[in-house]
Parts: sequence; structure tokens; C-alpha cells
Amino acid sequence: MPGETTASGDDNALPTLSAMSKEHDYADHNQSTTGHHGLSEHDGDGYESAGDTTATYSSDEFNWDEDEEAVASVIQNTKAKRGRALYLAFMKLARPFRVILIGLLGAGVLITPLLVMQLKFKQSPVRPQVHMWSLWLSIIWASSCITYLLVDSIPRFVVAVIVLFGGQVERLKTQLEVCFESSCCPSTSVYA
Repeated sequence: MPGETTASGDDNALPTLSAMSKEHDYADHNQSTTGHHGLSEHDGDGYESAGDTTATYSSDEFNWDEDEEAVASVIQNTKAKRGRALYLAFMKLARPFRVILIGLLGAGVLITPLLVMQLKFKQSPVRPQVHMWSLWLSIIWASSCITYLLVDSIPRFVVAVIVLFGGQVERLKTQLEVCFESSCCPSTSVYA
């Protein structure tokens, strides 16, 4: 037959991919129904059970997993939208305000055990340890936030001092690039 190929040693001809439509599969539909208990052949298109009139390879077959995936994605999108809205609102704040807010919240959480032990459990034997660790963690948290703010403000301060004394910021950028390039790769020269 034209458009069909046979593999060496096979008696059945296989259709080429371009000649096959999407509704057909590679199964030979002209075989007998032996071995298929309770199934009858229906017009050469496929097998059908006694009460089913839809072929298993048809496009209107129900996909059981599709409903679960849709519900899960709707729930996930709802949670993601709420979290994303909160994140976007937080990111709209200026960086110093974000750091101060995180610093206050973190220090408040870390100082809470100290306050609970100080106010409620005055005679507890673990009071000194809780007092020490809670105070230490809250001081470290607050000092790290302050350090971040100071380090983040250094470039602005340097540029402001340079502009104050009449320097050119572009010239400084060029000098810094040359300095970093020569210190990172001492064997390469800027003028080479």
C-alpha cells in the first residue's frame, strides 16, 4: 500500500506518521477480539464495553487528574497573590525603613523570652541563661541591622563629600575601575 512501510521480518504494515491522523493509534483494529473478555468490536474503530459508546482515544474522554490540578493551582494562586501583595507592599518601602522594621520585629521577638522570665519566672533556675542568650541575640540582631544601614550609606556619603569639595564623580568611578582592575589581575595592564 502507498504511504505504509514494513519493518524487516514483520507481516503487518505500519502507516507513516504523515499519513496517520490524531484519532488513530498504532494498534491494529482488524484483529479478532479473543482475549478481551466482555468487549466487542465496534465498526473497526476500537473496542467498546457493553455500556460505553466512547472510544478510549477520543478527545472527549474525562481526565480525572485535571480537576485536582485546577483546584490545587487556584488555591496556590490565591495564597501566592496574598503573599505577593504583602511582599510588594513591603518592598515599596524605602530600604532604611524596611531594615528598621525588620530590626524592630526581630529584636522584639528575640527579647520576648527575657521579658517573660523577668516578669513571670523570677525564681527559675534557668533565668540567668535565658536572660543572657535573649539579650545577646537581640543586641546582635539590632547591631547587624544598624551595621547594614551604615555600610549601605557609605557610597552615598563618599559621593556627597566628593561633590562638596568640587570633585567629579565620573572621574572617581574611572579611577576606582582602574584600581580594582589592576589589583584583581596584577599581570594585566590597563594600557596593554
